Amino acid sequence: MHRPLYFLAEFFSKPPGFYALLTAALICAAFASAALGTYIVSISALALTGVVLIQNARDTAAMQAKLNEIIVALTPPATRLSA
Repeated sequence: MHRPLYFLAEFFSKPPGFYALLTAALICAAFASAALGTYIVSISALALTGVVLIQNARDTAAMQAKLNEIIVALTPPATRLSA
């Protein structure tokens, strides 16, 4: 389940994907009835929100991994023996 979501997040986070989603939403909203157009715009907003959340989670995980590496590198090794 995560693989398609990550693929969509990667696609929609780049300019061509974002513009494709925005164009599709505007075309559907222009040619559809008012109620259907509202639903389409709402779904597009939800999709973009999901993309932002997934990208943020990936950025946070990468930052946490880097901070863990820095902490390990700066921590002096233990020189005493534990009993």
